[in-house]
Amino acid sequence: MELYEKSTHFLEELIQNADDCVYHSENPTLTFTYKKGSLRVDCNEVGFTPENVKAICSTTISTKKYTSNMTGEKGIGFKSVFNAADVVFISSQGFSFKFDQTETLGMITPTWAELPHPETELPGNTTFYLVLSEHFAEDDLVKALKDFDHRMLLFLRQLKEINIIITNENRSVTHEKKLRREHDSKEKISRVLLRPGDTEWEYAAIDHTFCPHPTEPKRPECKQSTVRLAFPMTSHELQKQYDSQSVYAYLPIKDYGFPVSFCV
Repeated sequence: MELYEKSTHFLEELIQNADDCVYHSENPTLTFTYKKGSLRVDCNEVGFTPENVKAICSTTISTKKYTSNMTGEKGIGFKSVFNAADVVFISSQGFSFKFDQTETLGMITPTWAELPHPETELPGNTTFYLVLSEHFAEDDLVKALKDFDHRMLLFLRQLKEINIIITNENRSVTHEKKLRREHDSKEKISRVLLRPGDTEWEYAAIDHTFCPHPTEPKRPECKQSTVRLAFPMTSHELQKQYDSQSVYAYLPIKDYGFPVSFCV
């Protein structure tokens, strides 16, 4: 999968984890804020439980169940952040700690710590603050954030908004984009409206649910699978830039180079 061949694939892992969270908000939102040397990730999910803290400290334990309403299953997705960061601070629901991979067993042994100054907690959010490694190519991260594929929102189950903010060393915003999704599923053919920045894309989405045979051994509780086709309803001129579409398993898997006019 191309997802795992990129140095920035941890972004997709964080998105996947956020989409698997529990929300009380009607507008589940994930925000990436980049500043040279760091990346902050805020999510308005309900927050960590003691079981979540125990799971994030392990490489084998996961609080996710192998069901059709969960994207992840391996329980190790969070650890991918250490491909980019030496230290990761986490603040959620009264828990505040960090992982430091420069220390012995630092990737699985947390240390109680507040977010580093001048970062502050955002009430009602879970925050990850990544102190990026010196060897990590930050230019690749900036490019990935600027080139974020807004079509991913077509296939995520819960996240409705992803915000991307890039700042300079003085914390002044140099690039900002808000990606939003509106979904009207009252009819057989759903209308999905994506708003990446100042542009607007309308899609007609058709879902087909079936019972796979044989079932997936790793997910014995999953009795159904759903395939979604999303057809862009925007003008032909805008569509030209998306003649080659990716295939998604919630997250983008690969661009197979097929010149089709819909997403799967």
